[in-house]
Amino acid sequence: MPTEFLKTTGQAKYVSRYAKKGYDAIAISSVSPDGLHRVLQKVMKKVNPGYRSFYIDQGTPDMLGNAS
Repeated sequence: MPTEFLKTTGQAKYVSRYAKKGYDAIAISSVSPDGLHRVLQKVMKKVNPGYRSFYIDQGTPDMLGNAS
């Protein structure tokens, strides 16, 4: 994995790139809770409003913090 993907700016670049290429879906795990807001809003304006966005939570903060 490119190290730039470990930063919000790198993730935003990939989201934008894949959206421009017309990918049907883009799945991400953001390194920041709101760091991709701008790019995602920009991308969503260009798609059919009937499309949906999904959020998949991998666990609660307690579950993730206490995993052993």
